[in-house]
Amino acid sequence: MWRESHRLTIERFKGEALIMATQDVVPDIRPRAGHDLLVGIERVLPNLDAPEPPAEPVELAEHLMTALVRCAACGDISRVREQADALRRAAALLRDDQPEQARPLLEQARAVLRTPIIPVA
Repeated sequence: MWRESHRLTIERFKGEALIMATQDVVPDIRPRAGHDLLVGIERVLPNLDAPEPPAEPVELAEHLMTALVRCAACGDISRVREQADALRRAAALLRDDQPEQARPLLEQARAVLRTPIIPVA
């Protein structure tokens, strides 16, 4: 009797170990760091280029702040700190109704965030 229950415990453990080993090989499918910032920039920049912006600058600043919050919630801010700071400055400029100064900050941040990552061997 003792041997049967002992065997079940070992077999159960082996099954859990197999599941854990299988989970270890699952690839990381999270978007790369700064993805939410890039989405926010892509949403705001076309509105800055329009002759008649469809949204007020304060609304555009809120879109940028939402992108920052989403990036922070994912824990990515430390990996894209310079671009996050650029979005904060651009949002402040948009709130102050200075979209012409916000555009270069957003374009530079977008260029960096779009740069492909080269894996190090």
